Amino acid sequence: MDHLKKVLLRNPASPLFWLLLGFIIKGLIPFIWLFHTKLPSEIAGLWGGTGGDTFSYLTPIDNLLAKGSYLPDFRMPGYGTAYLIFKLFFSTATACNILIVLQYLMASASVYFLALTTKNIFNSTRIFYFSFYIFLISNFPNFFDGYILSESLCTSFLIFSVYFFTNYFTSKKILHLFLSSVFISWAIFIRPGFSLLLPVFALGLIFQKRSGIRSNIKYGLIFLVPFIIVDSAWTIRNYHHYKKIVPLTAISNYPDVASTYLGPLFYFVQGWGGAYSLRDKEPDISWFEYTYPGRIKPTHYDSLPDYIYTSKYNKDSLLHLKKLIIALQNPMIDRTNAAAYQRELMFKFNKYREALQEEKPFLYYVRTPLKLTAIFLYGAYTKKYLDRGQTLGKFNILLRTFANTLYLTTLILGIIGMLFLLFKGYRHNILFILIALIPLYTIVLHAIVLRIPDTRFFMPTWPFLIICEAYALSVLSDKLYGSSQKLHKP
Repeated sequence: MDHLKKVLLRNPASPLFWLLLGFIIKGLIPFIWLFHTKLPSEIAGLWGGTGGDTFSYLTPIDNLLAKGSYLPDFRMPGYGTAYLIFKLFFSTATACNILIVLQYLMASASVYFLALTTKNIFNSTRIFYFSFYIFLISNFPNFFDGYILSESLCTSFLIFSVYFFTNYFTSKKILHLFLSSVFISWAIFIRPGFSLLLPVFALGLIFQKRSGIRSNIKYGLIFLVPFIIVDSAWTIRNYHHYKKIVPLTAISNYPDVASTYLGPLFYFVQGWGGAYSLRDKEPDISWFEYTYPGRIKPTHYDSLPDYIYTSKYNKDSLLHLKKLIIALQNPMIDRTNAAAYQRELMFKFNKYREALQEEKPFLYYVRTPLKLTAIFLYGAYTKKYLDRGQTLGKFNILLRTFANTLYLTTLILGIIGMLFLLFKGYRHNILFILIALIPLYTIVLHAIVLRIPDTRFFMPTWPFLIICEAYALSVLSDKLYGSSQKLHKP
């Protein structure tokens, strides 16, 4: 037992051991498993899997190389740039396979760098061990390592950015500040939703207590420089294309969704939280029998809840709109009628959403955000991502139970630790606030502001909730140890 303890609880300053352990558990074994699971893929020869968003990242790069134009451009080129580096020299399948290998390698290294981040913040070996081993065995934040999708790289880049940022506070090296800025800028170009973290980091530099305010402002501005340079180039490109200033993205959804009734339909139904389901059943939005390329229509629709109606619309009003949606799916419909139906659907869904806001404010502003937060934290999508044992026969239930137990433990203790860190940060260490704000910001942004509670948006910041959990476990250990000492005190 003592020998095992010496092996597993080595000095954190033993990078070869920790990186190798991360590579084996987080990289090599899942990579071998990738070939066994045979993920669904639309790219011949791909080792991993593709999803509905895959080609929205790859196609603009392919068009850039073939035609000299980055289009369609509703995705910022962060993930596409990683693909571009390999696509310059290899075929699509080979470039994507190299990208998948890179994702596994970076995910492996990020385990150690996340744990080192806790050393920078808490100077605690115990929290280092907690965060390293919890992240090492947690499958949730690494669900997409084998997919050509943005979650994996974004997660690793955020971890590297926070590591170098916290390292700067101890080393005072401008290089660490620069590397932190590069990684978070790249993460923002992958996921624009994280753009507000940039000023949070800068404010953390400005309000640190170790230096004078003028010096802090200087370093805060230095931190912003890499993003300003890259985003300025992107903004100039967008200005030439759109004739207006677009620092991030011109639209926040697929073009065929943003320009049709699908957007207004989604936001109307999401007014009562009906575009997603907490349980494993079809959401309310399926009642409208909408469709778009690649979507498989469900065969069963639940009825709409009675509490959603207002003085501006009733069930008959929605049945009328449903008929228009079905009519638009007729390939023989003429363009004039199709355009008229689109206009009516867009106008009325927007009008009905406004009515829901005005007449049922508690439902819209209180009950729905709470429901969406519950879905975001532990809904049907979460359970799908946690179910990684579906090919192991009788061991399936054991893996599901382990994954769900670990997830819920991290969620509960992580939120408790997050609240503690927010409270203590004001008095002790501004880095406490930074770590706690990263998962909190993600929850608020996606579940409450954007009302898109797909749990995969939580994955890039889940490792920081693990840090919060590790802190809570450390505090709990201190309490138990102290209680034990008092209990046995003569």
